[in-house]
Amino acid sequence: MAWYEQTKSLVDHFKEKVNSQNWHLVQMHSNLSIYEMPGPYNYHIAKAQTRFSCPAETAFSVLSDTKVDRWRGPLEELKVLDTQESSKLVHAKFACKWPVEKRDVVFVELEWKEGGVAYIVDKSVQGVLEQCPGYIRASLNLAGFQVVPLGSECQVTYLVDYDPNSSMPDQMKSKLQKSFVKQLAVINSLCK
Repeated sequence: MAWYEQTKSLVDHFKEKVNSQNWHLVQMHSNLSIYEMPGPYNYHIAKAQTRFSCPAETAFSVLSDTKVDRWRGPLEELKVLDTQESSKLVHAKFACKWPVEKRDVVFVELEWKEGGVAYIVDKSVQGVLEQCPGYIRASLNLAGFQVVPLGSECQVTYLVDYDPNSSMPDQMKSKLQKSFVKQLAVINSLCK
């Protein structure tokens, strides 16, 4: 199956997850709310939600820029391998700190606008690129942004379900999800 074919129903799946009633508020940091819910595996997935003090179009532009660090620092390399309409095929390499081994992930990123709401949704794709020597292939089960316009501001939600595919304890995997979504506060500062 071509990588582009793997994007079908991706936005619907993301909307279902991000709007689920199963989220539980676990932390508040000034204007940033952090939620978690049980994922399909033994760890929790996370989402963060905040208000950006810029229009939705500006936030969407910043969030869709592949140079913006969504990953909290360990990103070593990010390449857009291909594009099809509103989708990108992306390969990311992460230089993790010891004792965690390096990771790579191949994912499709789909940009979508519907009813004034904008989405940027990511999901791993299989069978597109060989695993890089010295890296463990991680799985981006689902990640993305939802941007809802609120006049001259907007509300942004960032969801992450990332599996490093290792023997890392489930509690650490849950903590990793939350560390990724906390990056939303840093991204918010880029929109001011």
